[in-house]
Amino acid sequence: MHKFIFTILFISFYTTLSYSQWIYQDANTGKYGVKDKNDAELIAANFDEIIKLDRLDNYRGIINNEAYFYNSRGELLNKIHFDELGKFEFNAARIKQNGRYGVINEFGDVTIPIVYDDLKWSLWSYAAVSKNGRWGIMTLSGNLITPIEYDTIIAFPNSVEYAIVKQNGKYGIVDMISGEITHNCELDDYYFTNYNYVKSYKDGKTGLMHCDGTVLANTDYDDVRVEKDVRYSEIYIYVKSGNRWGINNAKYGEVFPIEYEELGTIDKKGIVIAQKNGAQVLLDVRKGLQLDN
Repeated sequence: MHKFIFTILFISFYTTLSYSQWIYQDANTGKYGVKDKNDAELIAANFDEIIKLDRLDNYRGIINNEAYFYNSRGELLNKIHFDELGKFEFNAARIKQNGRYGVINEFGDVTIPIVYDDLKWSLWSYAAVSKNGRWGIMTLSGNLITPIEYDTIIAFPNSVEYAIVKQNGKYGIVDMISGEITHNCELDDYYFTNYNYVKSYKDGKTGLMHCDGTVLANTDYDDVRVEKDVRYSEIYIYVKSGNRWGINNAKYGEVFPIEYEELGTIDKKGIVIAQKNGAQVLLDVRKGLQLDN
């Protein structure tokens, strides 16, 4: 009972706090400001837009390429001029001043100096910065993780730790936490697949890697594709040489040799419909057996 009463009181307090201040638009000027719970003006209505930053009632106002940052008492924390100001993600945003790029946080502090020729935002919770046509990776607090030496840096669609890097025309993988190369820059090209894997291309052949750079299939094949046994969360790699396919398990190696003209997806029973020598056959990937029809 006491716990229930405390919860109700907390919700009531939080609701009151959340609505103790609000953004309003001046009916005459069309400009925006902030008022407190007594309808007194907390931040003057001088801005083209005002955004409430967080539940502590901090605000960011924009007017004439100037960003103003206020605390919950309406006190000005920071003011910064910008030529361009990007969307805030991970509590920070890309900013351009005088043809140079950097990053500011939601309090208006410059966290990555505005000195770079270009800046890719966001590389998850990192930024890629460019000088003289070369790229490196920085934390949002301004610490350089990798040397500024790569041709380009590309974020993985679903990995917050690893990135594709290109150096001397070849691709590899870098760990953005340590800055270490986890797969050397030796690939001719790459392609993001499902399940956070990467198709790798080298010397006209294809392989497969995990996003951390671990090789799952060497670049020895004419094609590869990824399939999943959903029930057991097992990953299988379909590999092709010439006009024949085989199946490997991501952990244990070959399951079926390269001797099938076609391979279907894995059904919920672990069965693949395949074609061998013009006839349909059934493959049980869980047992590694070709079944009789």
